[in-house]
Amino acid sequence: GLVKGSGRSIEAYDMFASMTTVKDCFVKFGGHKMAAGLSMEETMIRPLQELLEEHCCLREEDLTDVLHIDMELPPGLWTREMTEELSLLDPCGTSNPKPMFVARGIRLHGIRIMGKGRNVLRLEAAGTDGRSLPLIRFQEDGIFREELIEAAGRPAWEALLRGYADIPVSMVYYPQINEWRGRKTLQFVVRDIHY
Repeated sequence: GLVKGSGRSIEAYDMFASMTTVKDCFVKFGGHKMAAGLSMEETMIRPLQELLEEHCCLREEDLTDVLHIDMELPPGLWTREMTEELSLLDPCGTSNPKPMFVARGIRLHGIRIMGKGRNVLRLEAAGTDGRSLPLIRFQEDGIFREELIEAAGRPAWEALLRGYADIPVSMVYYPQINEWRGRKTLQFVVRDIHY
């Protein structure tokens, strides 16, 4: 009859403060603004849900993902050495977010879909200087496809699959060193794309 759980929050919602207002629902709980753990009687799950929903003060805009961008920087300016220096900031997480950069004028040319869940997308692209950029996006291919079709049309998606697209985008990214079979290469992880 006893259940255990944990939770992660968002900036706009102080999880620990909310749990404190309904502390009678728990056998034991603890945590802080962004994360918490708990144990409670199974019969209290529904009352807990109702009480938390009743007192919730989140607005629709609080539930929108926010990416904090550090600066605009074309990916073509990065070197492997600069990226290795940036890794001195690791480990990155909630209180030490990974530096994010924005780039405009990127042209998508092709896509290769990988992974068991078809959620690793290798994008063939070029920067404003025309040089090739190794981009990787961790997103389900179906979601990526639908977003692209909505923004640029089905012919753009089909051209991307065939490797001869020329789709202008802006992107939020961070540089990363990819190591495979003992070889280190620079790649850019795309966190968000705007068509």
